[in-house]
Amino acid sequence: DFLTSDDQYRAAHGATPAHFELGFGMGATEPLEIALDDGRSLRFRGMIDRIDDVGSGSKRIVDYKTGSGTQYKGLAGEDDPTRDGTLLQLGLYAEAVAARLGTHAVSSEYWMVNTSAGFARHGYPWTPRHRERLVDVLTVITDGIEAGVFAAVPGDWQSFRSSYENCAYCDFAAVCPRDRAEHADQKAAAPEMAVRVALTPRPDRDEP
Repeated sequence: DFLTSDDQYRAAHGATPAHFELGFGMGATEPLEIALDDGRSLRFRGMIDRIDDVGSGSKRIVDYKTGSGTQYKGLAGEDDPTRDGTLLQLGLYAEAVAARLGTHAVSSEYWMVNTSAGFARHGYPWTPRHRERLVDVLTVITDGIEAGVFAAVPGDWQSFRSSYENCAYCDFAAVCPRDRAEHADQKAAAPEMAVRVALTPRPDRDEP
């Protein structure tokens, strides 16, 4: 099923697999470096599952995922590719491919490699507007780390898991108070939490 889905997709998009497990910042390879607007720079390392050539120098990044992929649905139609700073992987991969392979015509996608998810793909073309948003998010995350702000965001309560959405796989969930979401809400307006405001997309951006 995996190979059939891959054949059909490559035929439909004229895609040819060109790179597998492409590393950056691993071993002797240079890390991805992203300059922030205030002069600071961040370095990243990672390994990209697969990169396809799709003609005219364009590249398509494929990141294999298992599971239902519910958390990735609708990415193609959203203005914020990071979803309030919770999804950075595809953007960082796009930047790494642009830097390593010398192309700016890049798209990134998660590919759910299982029959139950229908081999769905969720992603988007990498645009200047997306890059601007990524830099904004990286800036506020860096500001928060430097200021020692590690705000708890438990998410919604999920009765079938008896846990909050963002705490389901946390090793420390058992030692946190059960009403931690209420605590987070009460602290949200504190001046110390202002650094997180930039994680909410600004509605006043111009179209690319």
